[in-house]
Amino acid sequence: MVGTHTDITEQVMMKESLKELNATLERKVAERTAELAASEERFRLLFEQHGAVMLVIDPESGAILDANPAAAAFYGYSRNDLRGMTIDRINCLPPEEVSDLRNVALKGVQSRFVMPHRLADGTVRTVEVHASPITRDGTTLLFSLVTDITAQRELDQNLTRLSEASEQGRLRLKAIMDSLLDPHVLLNAVRDDAGKIVDFVFADANEAACEVNRLPWERLVGLPLLGQHPAAETTDLFGRYVKVVESGEPLILDDWSYPQDMLGGEVRQYR
Repeated sequence: MVGTHTDITEQVMMKESLKELNATLERKVAERTAELAASEERFRLLFEQHGAVMLVIDPESGAILDANPAAAAFYGYSRNDLRGMTIDRINCLPPEEVSDLRNVALKGVQSRFVMPHRLADGTVRTVEVHASPITRDGTTLLFSLVTDITAQRELDQNLTRLSEASEQGRLRLKAIMDSLLDPHVLLNAVRDDAGKIVDFVFADANEAACEVNRLPWERLVGLPLLGQHPAAETTDLFGRYVKVVESGEPLILDDWSYPQDMLGGEVRQYR
C-alpha cells in the first residue's frame, strides 16, 4: 500500500479567513441597508408631516416627482396634480432660466434662490427656495424647501419707500431751515430704558443757530441740549419741549423770556 499526504493547513486557514470576511461584509451590508432604510423612513416622515413646503424635482426635465401635503395646501393643487406637472407650470421665470438655476443647484454652486411662484388661483407669491441634491434609488434629484416671503418683501419695499420719503423730507426741512434768518434747530428726544425723555440732542441747526450757540455746525450737531444749555431744565424750557413731543401740540414762547447759558458761562435772555 502506497500512501501520500499533503499539508493543506494554509488552504484551510485561508478558506476560514475568506468565510469570516464574507460574513463580515454581509453583516456590514445588512447594517448599511438598515441604516439607509431608517434614513429614508425619517426623510419620508419629515416630508409627509412637516408644515414647510417641500418638492422633489427631476433636475433635468423639471418634473415634480413628489410634493408634500404642505405644498398641496400652499399651491392649491392636489398632490397628484403637482406630481403630474413640471416646475415651469409654477415658476414664473422663463423656462430656460429655471433650467439653468436647477443646474446651478445640482452642482452645489448656489442653493438659495428668490423667485415668483404662481398658485392655482393665479396669485403670484414671492418665495425663497433652498434647493439641494439628494439621492433616491441611485438617482440624483433636487430637494426644494419653499418659503413664502411675499409679506416680508412687501414690508422691506414699504420701509425703503418710507426711508426715501423721510430722507426727502429731511432735505426739504433743512433747505427751509437754512433759508431762515432767525435761529432754528432740530432736536431729537433721548429716552431712558423706561421710555422717559431725559434729554434732547441737536440733530440739525441753521447758520443763525450756530452763531447763537457759538459753535460750528459740525460741533453743535450731536451735542446734548442740557449739556449745552443747562438752564433749559431749571427754567422748565426742557419740560415744555417734552410736552411738545408727548402731546404733539406746538410750543409758542412769544410772551415768555428765558435765560440761555452760553459758552463761557454768559447768560443771554431770549423770547
